[in-house]
Amino acid sequence: MHLYNSFLIAICLSTVTGSEEDDIEIDSIYADGSMNLHGKTVERVVWKAFVDEINDRMRKIEVWWIPLRILDGSYEIVAGIQYDLQVLGGESNCPKEGFERKEVNKYNCAFSNKGKRAIFHILAYEMNLNWKGSKMFRSFSTIERNLTSWEVI
Repeated sequence: MHLYNSFLIAICLSTVTGSEEDDIEIDSIYADGSMNLHGKTVERVVWKAFVDEINDRMRKIEVWWIPLRILDGSYEIVAGIQYDLQVLGGESNCPKEGFERKEVNKYNCAFSNKGKRAIFHILAYEMNLNWKGSKMFRSFSTIERNLTSWEVI
């Protein structure tokens, strides 16, 4: 039965990955039956949620907000993968003007030590639309709470 469940997970994962650059191994998301919060796939989903959804909603900001650390998370395999994540985010050193969306990543933008921080609750859903690799990605987030400058997480 365990082999059968692993096979089903492998089939579901192969439908979620879109291109060779996004191809992942099962261990990238799952570790001993729970989600690997440090895997490349989860990191990609969190960055996409911040760049595409969180920063769009926060209109009166002068710098891009970025994920700092994934605090907790779970997943559910449906017609794709639904992620339920709790993420610490903060203001980066990348100004909103002058940085295009595609330039906002962990290599170009770092946390600004004097920047604001908050804990976000992110619900993200990703599925493959066809076998050619096009994907659907949707995310919704809320700020659970803002952190003070002296709080340690």
